[in-house]
Amino acid sequence: MSTLLHIDREEKQLREQLAKLPRKKWKFLGRIPLCILFIFIGPYIPLRHNTMMGYMGYMGYWEAVTATTILFLVLLPFSIYFGIKEVNEEMLDVERKLIRLKYKRKELEVAQSSTLQDQ
Repeated sequence: MSTLLHIDREEKQLREQLAKLPRKKWKFLGRIPLCILFIFIGPYIPLRHNTMMGYMGYMGYWEAVTATTILFLVLLPFSIYFGIKEVNEEMLDVERKLIRLKYKRKELEVAQSSTLQDQ
């Protein structure tokens, strides 16, 4: 009987975890505004300790903004894709665990019912 209670608790935890996982996908989309902000502020960040203008000193401001935009246009989709893929894999793992618990519960219920019938 205690094993069934343990399975119930574990199943409840997994269902709660499964309910929280789709919200994690939206966190990856939150990177977009940060990247847009960095595109315009990034050229002012110093690259070395002795340069005050950052990489904007090597090229003009708009060239630095364009270079950063191109960099983020290449990297951001990969980052979002792999982040969402990771969350999807985690959701599948939780679903697999729930299915295993379901079968385990059925086996225990069948075993308990057979022991009750034998008595």
